[in-house]
Amino acid sequence: MAKSSKKTKVFAGRYEYVKPLGRGAGGSVYLAEDLHVDRRQVALKVLSAEACKTVQGKMLRREFEILSKLDHPNLVQVYDYGALPGGGVFLAEEYIDGFSLQDARALLEPEALIDVTFQILLGLSYLHGMGWIHRDIKPANVMLLWLDDASARPMVKLVDFGLSSMNPKKDTLRGGTRSYMAPEIIRGEKGELRSDLYSLGVTLYYALCGVLPFGPRSKEDPPPTEEDFRPPEPHRLNPDVPLVLSRFTMALLRQLPDFEYADAGEALQDLVRDTEFLEDWSGGVLANSLDVAAPPVIKGYFERGILPRREVEHEEIVDRVVTDEGSGAGRMQLLTGGRGIGKSRLMREIRSSCKLSGRLVVSATCRSNMRPYALIHRLLSRIVEIGASRDIHQIERYKSYLTILDRMSRLGKAADEQHRVDAEWIREAFEDAVVMLHPQKVALFIEDLHLADDASRAFIADWYRRAQSFHRPDAIATARKGLLADHFSECKAVDIEELDGVQRSDVDIFFGERLGLASIPDSWLERVTECAQGQPAYLEELCRNLIDRGILRRLSVSDWEIDLDGLESYQLPRNVRESVRRRFAAVSASGRECLELLTLLGRSILWEDLRDIIVEGGQAPEVADRTLKSLRWRHLTKIQLTMEGRHVSLIDDVVGEVVVDLSSPKWSRALHRRIGQHLASRWSDGDGDAYEAAMHLQAGGNKSEASTLFEMAGDEAWEASDYGRALETFRAASELREEGAECAFVQLKLAKSLLAGYDPARCREVLARAGESAERTALDWLIYAVFYSGANIALSLGDDQEAWRWLKELRDYLPALSHQSDVQEVEALLRARRGDLKTAAANLDACADRARHFGNRYGLASALVVRGDLYHLEGQGTAAAQCFEEALQIAREVNDPMLLGRALCHYGAALRRAGNERQGLDFLAESLENLSDGQHPDEWIEALLQISMCKVALGELAEARRYASDAQVFARQLDSKVFEARGAFLLAELDFAERRKKTDSLDEMERQLDLLHELSGDVRQLAELTIRYAIACKRANRDGADQVLARGVEAARRIGAKLLVSNLPTDA
Repeated sequence: MAKSSKKTKVFAGRYEYVKPLGRGAGGSVYLAEDLHVDRRQVALKVLSAEACKTVQGKMLRREFEILSKLDHPNLVQVYDYGALPGGGVFLAEEYIDGFSLQDARALLEPEALIDVTFQILLGLSYLHGMGWIHRDIKPANVMLLWLDDASARPMVKLVDFGLSSMNPKKDTLRGGTRSYMAPEIIRGEKGELRSDLYSLGVTLYYALCGVLPFGPRSKEDPPPTEEDFRPPEPHRLNPDVPLVLSRFTMALLRQLPDFEYADAGEALQDLVRDTEFLEDWSGGVLANSLDVAAPPVIKGYFERGILPRREVEHEEIVDRVVTDEGSGAGRMQLLTGGRGIGKSRLMREIRSSCKLSGRLVVSATCRSNMRPYALIHRLLSRIVEIGASRDIHQIERYKSYLTILDRMSRLGKAADEQHRVDAEWIREAFEDAVVMLHPQKVALFIEDLHLADDASRAFIADWYRRAQSFHRPDAIATARKGLLADHFSECKAVDIEELDGVQRSDVDIFFGERLGLASIPDSWLERVTECAQGQPAYLEELCRNLIDRGILRRLSVSDWEIDLDGLESYQLPRNVRESVRRRFAAVSASGRECLELLTLLGRSILWEDLRDIIVEGGQAPEVADRTLKSLRWRHLTKIQLTMEGRHVSLIDDVVGEVVVDLSSPKWSRALHRRIGQHLASRWSDGDGDAYEAAMHLQAGGNKSEASTLFEMAGDEAWEASDYGRALETFRAASELREEGAECAFVQLKLAKSLLAGYDPARCREVLARAGESAERTALDWLIYAVFYSGANIALSLGDDQEAWRWLKELRDYLPALSHQSDVQEVEALLRARRGDLKTAAANLDACADRARHFGNRYGLASALVVRGDLYHLEGQGTAAAQCFEEALQIAREVNDPMLLGRALCHYGAALRRAGNERQGLDFLAESLENLSDGQHPDEWIEALLQISMCKVALGELAEARRYASDAQVFARQLDSKVFEARGAFLLAELDFAERRKKTDSLDEMERQLDLLHELSGDVRQLAELTIRYAIACKRANRDGADQVLARGVEAARRIGAKLLVSNLPTDA
């Protein structure tokens, strides 16, 4: 998720304000970016509490209610709806930066309006198939977008569904703008499917002629009658209007004798036939006899749902979640069932209903191979983000915990096996959030819970195992049948509901009532039920197959006819996959190539990009365009219209499975190469993804170019602090190289990524190989880069001896470069650990002076951080603060999170030692956020230990123990015995502070201190820990405490660490 600016207003925890788009009496519209979806631009409609009670509020609710169920490229998309503090509501929908037909009419040639009308009717055919009527078709509600160079024709989006209705006769809202209303609506009726077509006729007439066919109408005008004025045909007012379009417009306006369209599908088919439009689009690949209205109507049927009992199940579950106020102990509704039976659709509809009811919905979808605690982290992060956007500052205290949980999750199963995250604080965080967000109730939605990570699943099961758990939120989850029985069958607060898929009664209702086909034999319906295996998708795919073969024909939106002779000879496909395979067999060679390209891509792609890839294979551009269009009409691909352009993808994953079954490995490799070369070219032009290009080139056998792109992708990931991706890409690049400077350099990058990924053994191994490769190249710059980095990495791993070895070899190979500031800073750090603070300080002063002289701000800040540490230990607090403040300023100005995190960590530790624990804690908490990505694991562990010590000083011992325990987990993963011993010492210190077995805790402190004397050469650290141990011994009246304290004080004085001596407590 992209990070938002702290100064920018964020709605509902995810929509970052960009600029205002408009303002009305009851609310405003803003342009915002969705922080959860790649900063996708959205139009955010916000209504005040007062406006919510008016028609405006009802229309906004209606718009979400309808659009949340729709999925068609020619209808505007809606993303979210919810309540705001103070009683207002918001609606987030697709942002369309285009022109309305009202504004762009003069830009369009009449011929172009054929295409505009065609797209409107495609959307309306789907809408009518869903059973909805728009009721407000007019030029202002038809948005036009010129998206790409594939066609000069604009793409169409139909907007404003606030007056739409499924049952107009029972609707309290009257629909439409009077000048565009159908006569029956003006007469007081609520509207029918044909009413939309009349409004479309008025819209089209205005677009063609610039005038309304019947003039503007006001509320005072009487309803029109059959004797009313008959408008002149459009071609008589505008000679450029094609005659066929003029006649079609008059038909929409019911101006042709004894002729009227009943629904959008009928009008669409007439438009296609009369204008030869489909022939133009498909280039003769498809016959004009193909019913282009049938697929969107069928799609509308299935989007609405063909299982009547789902509506009952939906109402029952929503009623339990929304109306059950209870005692605050929420319950989980676990919906189980087989694959493809409609769990996701039901979940989506329940989620929309909960949003409309005022619930605060927090959603997550589980995927295979999730990291430990990933699901819990995602849900809790969403809640904290919402609370922060509402200025609930108490909830922000969990941000540090979430940062640690995320980092713990990244360590994977190894960390999970070593240490279970304390579930108590997670429960506490969730339940605190429920209280803080009151009166709005939280509802968790989890899709595919069976795929969740084990740790998250175990936490949720334990949380809902108890019948009562105060302030536990309601939850709705889906799971594959039989996969979660062991986890949730005994949970007292979980209601498990097993959903059935398609049954024989559903097949009877669909064909008999929905399609009006009462003559189909029972035996055929029984076989369909068996082949469907409970999946509604089978019936949808079967209908497509029957339509393609001419066996099933659409008469109207609710009436179909079937060729019984053809049905008898038709062999039913055994499953969805076989049905798709049959349709695939009818596709041309160029169409198959296109489907193979989409399958190998595994994602949607812009129309023009896909066309370019096809053209690179030898096809003409116009042939490529016709191929893409024909696949859409064959219902094998789908498009989505966004501000970026037309995105093309497979209609279903099953199509890809069929393509894989029928593809040749050799041909697939060739297509991989073509895709990879295209994506590499796009990336070099500043667009595209280097990693994706590299993956395709590797699959295509082009290892050399793939290696280069993997390295470039790794550099981008490293720059973006995505060290997990960097590790993956550098490893791939390294495996494709054998020797030479390029090999050594990518091995160095891999070693750094392995350090960030807490894999010290592999890091040392790769680093050693990089050093050997660098030596063989005899390139000064490469030797310097590898050896200097080797010393730095050894420092991070706490291996001072290894760091000195790398520095010695650097001096031996490159004596002239061993005096560089970077090298001097590493040497100063090592000298400081030895206790030679004076020499270290001189080196750092020289580093800082040189960095200032050459304008090296990063080097200056880095040196200042270490110099501030030394000043602080020497008791020069003012000088130390100046160093830290300057380092912080530089780090913020250069916008380097790692540098900033390091400076904050060291400054916070200094404040803690100086007795200013509260301010130190603030700095350290901020450092965690900046260090969380992992480039400096030693600094991260240090920050955790320092926070724990701050908490001890502040008396927050339970939280101190949590941070110390977490630090030990990371220390073990880094294989740092020093940090692990320091964590154990701190935990023993906590036991002593809590008066737990004082003797045992002191013995444990002594053991860990002895171990540190063996492991660590950091004299400063040993002196401080010795003094802390001695103070504990004195408070316990332990023999020899004075001698231990004397040794610690003497060690501190010997190295000049005056602060450690001056800050001794009075009882020491």
